[in-house]
Amino acid sequence: MSPVRWVAKQAKTYEESGGTKGTSRSIPVVRLRRVTDDSTARPPRSFSGRSSEGAFPRPTPRYRAEMDERWFWRIVDGTVAGSERQIELLRGALVALPADEVLSFRRQFVAAHRRAYTRQMWLAAALLYSHPGSEPDLGDDGFTDFRSWLISRGHAVFTQAIDNPDTIADIPDEDDHDPFCHGETFAEIPDDVYEELSGKDVPDGEDIVELLGDPTGPSMNLTTAAMSTQFPRLTARRQHYT
Repeated sequence: MSPVRWVAKQAKTYEESGGTKGTSRSIPVVRLRRVTDDSTARPPRSFSGRSSEGAFPRPTPRYRAEMDERWFWRIVDGTVAGSERQIELLRGALVALPADEVLSFRRQFVAAHRRAYTRQMWLAAALLYSHPGSEPDLGDDGFTDFRSWLISRGHAVFTQAIDNPDTIADIPDEDDHDPFCHGETFAEIPDDVYEELSGKDVPDGEDIVELLGDPTGPSMNLTTAAMSTQFPRLTARRQHYT
């Protein structure tokens, strides 16, 4: 069975079990490679079953994804939708993978968190979160949920925000979509799926925030004039809610 069909089959099995609906039609395909329990004694084998050094008895194969940053974002981009639908799609995509690759997905997720863990991003999130007229303020948990939400918006939106956090103001509002609640729920899915597939908790040392220390970047100027200059769109959006 080809790796593409294998992933689709796993998603379909999950779907038919009542776990979610329609994920096999929208699940992004991750690149897979075949490995065997006897890989050190045998030459590489293509997916067609032919060895590069001649025929030999077929061992029982298992498939695993090469979860690099590119495929992490391909999975995330394939799930971008309304909040409830995105959670279904992400769960359907991850449950089709082996437990160790779900953990690899989570590590890429943490790496994206680290990229967004800057003082300027914190201020942008605080402007989005804080009540107009008050000084921007946001706790660690809120900032974590915000970054999870930003990652959930997909690679293009995330990259633009890394380069210029003021572009966050251009992300459309959704009536039933609270960024912070959605970010928290989105971040829970890799943990839940890993624990479901492996029967174990996420290993110690895999935390998103606790090991990051202080955000990086220059110190912040919280005066109204400075924030209006640095974040004109976010400031205007904030004033809109006054």
